[in-house]
Amino acid sequence: MSSVWVAASRVAAWAPDIARELIANAPDREPHDDARAGEILGRAFAATGAWDLARDSFLLAAEAWEADDPARALAVSGVARALPVKPFIDDAAAIAAELDIVQRLLTPAAPTPVVRRTLVELQRSLAPRRVVGTLEVAFGLSPTETALLVAAAAPLLDPGFPALSIEQWEDLVASSTLAPFATIDRLVRMGAIAQTSPLTVAPGIASWLLGRRAMEHPGGVRLYRTPPALATGDVAAARRLIVDGASVVTSDPETLAAGLIAFNRSLIALRPPARARRQAIVAASVEARLHGGIPLIDLETWESPDVAIAAELAPCVIALPQDPVLANELRGIVAP
Repeated sequence: MSSVWVAASRVAAWAPDIARELIANAPDREPHDDARAGEILGRAFAATGAWDLARDSFLLAAEAWEADDPARALAVSGVARALPVKPFIDDAAAIAAELDIVQRLLTPAAPTPVVRRTLVELQRSLAPRRVVGTLEVAFGLSPTETALLVAAAAPLLDPGFPALSIEQWEDLVASSTLAPFATIDRLVRMGAIAQTSPLTVAPGIASWLLGRRAMEHPGGVRLYRTPPALATGDVAAARRLIVDGASVVTSDPETLAAGLIAFNRSLIALRPPARARRQAIVAASVEARLHGGIPLIDLETWESPDVAIAAELAPCVIALPQDPVLANELRGIVAP
């Protein structure tokens, strides 16, 4: 599957305009691309409440799948027939719906909840977003990454759920989604999931799912919002962070912060104590994302051998020194 379709599917629920743009500018079509486009457009239209367009898009996708994958066509048409859906009334209802899917996956001989999962994905994209939907946006997750995050958190939310390995959860989720499958790699890189057996979520995310909303400062790492510049922001760099999931190197954080406003995000600077460990920096970056921020890390921390986080916090922002000559030299070294 083309990377364009994977990217469009990832952002459709929380950046529907960009998903439509990616589809419109996609390269030459391959087999099944029309079907995939219909599914993604259905999600994007649903996220904005354009239910007639969403229904038509899903029906066109079902028709396109009919010849080669009748089972998928039946599931997609089932989604279309169930529209419109309503947003969750509160966080408890949102979590209950997600756990219901996990329960169905774990029930022997139960039908695979493909249609049910897709409808829940559409519900969590609707305003007002509830707790799982806010996590999806905060970490820029795809539908399957969000499903894996919920599955890893299920035993913490309800002790009746078993704690399973990475491979077990990936197999279960892969069997129940219409979206392109994604592994846990990005979740691990951002510190949202600990790559342990059984799989577990970061403590900050666990407490967030359980109702905590106050900002914390893990391991003594202080978090501060960077004020945006009054001038026009760097929207292109902001898009690389939010849509492409790439890290950005800058010597002008304020202008980048202004660009992030277009995506309803902010820059949150991490100020670690002396000789802060990697675990504290990663936990603080998770906390920054939970509060609508992209972590901003100074170059000294980013390069610290005690931290060694260069590849593990993307997307993040690395702040360079104000000296423009030194900044240009370093940019060529540390730019992802």
